[in-house]
Amino acid sequence: QLEGIEQAWCASDADANLLAGLRPGLAVTRMGPPLPGAGQGKGFADREGVALVATDNFDAAGDAEAPALQALEELVPAWRRRDMSLRVRVISDWPTPGLAHLAAGVGAEVVPSGGDLVSALSAARLVVAPVSHGTGASSWVPAALAAGTPWLCTPKAVTGTYLEGLEDGAVVADVATMGHRGWELLTDEAAWDAVAGRLRPRLAQLAADRGRALAGALV
Repeated sequence: QLEGIEQAWCASDADANLLAGLRPGLAVTRMGPPLPGAGQGKGFADREGVALVATDNFDAAGDAEAPALQALEELVPAWRRRDMSLRVRVISDWPTPGLAHLAAGVGAEVVPSGGDLVSALSAARLVVAPVSHGTGASSWVPAALAAGTPWLCTPKAVTGTYLEGLEDGAVVADVATMGHRGWELLTDEAAWDAVAGRLRPRLAQLAADRGRALAGALV
């Protein structure tokens, strides 16, 4: 199937390396899935709380619920000690009993995406994902960008994917750093505005990269 093909695109380094090995000289571009359109802009005061994404990302090597579970166990309790009214939403279309039980235990809402992750994320001030394995962030980061919602994840979430290097400030070393940085974004409007202002250009950058890769591959 690779005969006669000069350019190709993949979402991960692993797939790109596989294609390059099968066909030496093949130009492989790393890019993600189709991108959502930008949603209606909402500011700091029009949003509240934090969102955790646990939708099915079709990543056989990862667990879509694991980052949400870790955030509920390690981040939410610490934030709630500072503000008991902090709203926490877990976005999941098919939550497991374990996720539903843990969410209920810390007072978090489990809400469906409704097939529109951009709208689901536009109500939150922040999305967090302490990822330890898998590439699930690739499925929701474009939606967060389109919603204008700042996001934080650990390096594993983006390493080797088309998101690597997109937004250095969104990648934090560990859960402790995520806790401190996340609280700042949840409570400091100036800090939130500084991050939110960079999101639309990042989405435009991804769209341009994808457009160039797609055009080259079609040619």
